[in-house]
Amino acid sequence: MDRKILVGRQVRRLRKLRQLSQETLADRAAMSAKYLSRIETGNENPSIDLLFRLADGLNVEPYEMLCFEDGELARQLRARAVKLIIDDVPDKDIARVVGRLEAVLH
Repeated sequence: MDRKILVGRQVRRLRKLRQLSQETLADRAAMSAKYLSRIETGNENPSIDLLFRLADGLNVEPYEMLCFEDGELARQLRARAVKLIIDDVPDKDIARVVGRLEAVLH
């Protein structure tokens, strides 16, 4: 896959995980929201300086801008799933929920 697309997806993923709008991140990185949108869609190739500004705006380490695996997202989703199952499922429904999970996994 094109590296510009991978970088753009990573920027968008990190921005959404932090619940930031494009406008907010663009302001933090001293750039236009339109240009940020073009980066996120893989239509622009950001400079190293701009990647550092985006990392600062996202409050991440610069290397995270180039880590294309979804490890962080997977951990967050796993924690959310555990919370939903443990905290939100009434005792009377837990067997049914576990059965459905097993069906999905097998």
